[in-house]
Amino acid sequence: MVLGWEVFVKNRLRTAAFLSELQKQSSYHHFQLTDELTARMRTYTLLSGLAHDWFRTLTGQGNNDDMKKALYLGAITPVVDDLTDEVGLRHEDMLELLKSKSGSATNQIRLASYLYNQISKDPDEVVSRYLSEVIRAQDISLKQHQQDKLSYQELYDITFAKGGNGLLLYRSVLRRPIIVGEAEVLYQLGGIMQLVNDAFDVYKDRQAGVQTLFTNAQDIGHLENEFDGLVRLMCAKLLALDYPIENKRRTLYKILIIVSRGVVCIDQLMECQRRTDGKFIPEAYSRKELICDMEKVSNLMKSYQIGKALKRQLSF
Repeated sequence: MVLGWEVFVKNRLRTAAFLSELQKQSSYHHFQLTDELTARMRTYTLLSGLAHDWFRTLTGQGNNDDMKKALYLGAITPVVDDLTDEVGLRHEDMLELLKSKSGSATNQIRLASYLYNQISKDPDEVVSRYLSEVIRAQDISLKQHQQDKLSYQELYDITFAKGGNGLLLYRSVLRRPIIVGEAEVLYQLGGIMQLVNDAFDVYKDRQAGVQTLFTNAQDIGHLENEFDGLVRLMCAKLLALDYPIENKRRTLYKILIIVSRGVVCIDQLMECQRRTDGKFIPEAYSRKELICDMEKVSNLMKSYQIGKALKRQLSF
């Protein structure tokens, strides 16, 4: 119950307060926030807040300033996505524009510059490096919009580049240096989180023509096995890190709350596949069949039971 409060209530309240403050700043810094963009920022700041809490639990360090910077990183993520997907900005050009304070820039650039400047108030080479990697990964992810079908390996690499570098960016705001083996664990965990996002976004990605491991899959069972193996390997590697054992256990408890939701969603996609003679055909399913509603009591209870089972199986 305590973990549920921290993950689903405390984090939401923190995100709501952050977005309310950002809205207040919009008139002073000459940018506008649409309802659609605010909703996407809410999703990413919830994730960045959760991730930062994992890192504070794991390392035993962190402060409110670090958390605020993590929330700014979450907020800038969908803005960078739009600048890549809609405006067509590439890595070097985007970084140059983010550093600009020109009042004549578009609303997107003014907003992105404001967020970037908040992140960069206290310059940090590690944060800058990972932010650059995230933008570079976004460049590569444009391949997901092409008509020619991408291979499994290409999509796997894109998925982990986006998710892995994104999670390492969130970790970079914590002042404690990354220890031996930690970057590998977090890169893998970031890829797992991106897989969870893609599982929940199958309907949206199908409608937008975006290729992911899920939209291109013919057998969800293969992805289910891959996901399970990745989670088990990530847990084993995290437990091997040189942090206090209780910190590592508490961190994994929190991570598995989110992972279990991904399992619920993948199970729902598997049920879709069973209805089409064992082959996954995204175009054959309705919006309701593809969207996993985690507000439903049945899904919440299933997620809770899966989380408990995972903890028993992984023996920590």
